[in-house]
Amino acid sequence: SPEIIARPLIQIQVQNATKETQDLNLIAESSISALVPNEISTDSITPEINLNENISAKIDEGTILGTATYKIDNTEYTTNLLASHDVLESFSIPFSILNINII
Repeated sequence: SPEIIARPLIQIQVQNATKETQDLNLIAESSISALVPNEISTDSITPEINLNENISAKIDEGTILGTATYKIDNTEYTTNLLASHDVLESFSIPFSILNINII
């Protein structure tokens, strides 16, 4: 009978994001079902994660940020990895201290 492989769930830290939203879970867009031979432990099946380049804020919930691919008995199963929540951009205001000498 088919076994359901758990949805991949990884966490990344998004550049240029607010402190409150920078830790982002990536969730599978869909579950993966596969026939797994008895000699293969489902605990030993780990996905190959491929993330998009230059991930930075602002990110909307549900945005595709990469893929997870499982290889089981020479067959590959791939699902998109989605942002689990909105990531807000951090607006830090650069400033410098100006010293004025009055003569």
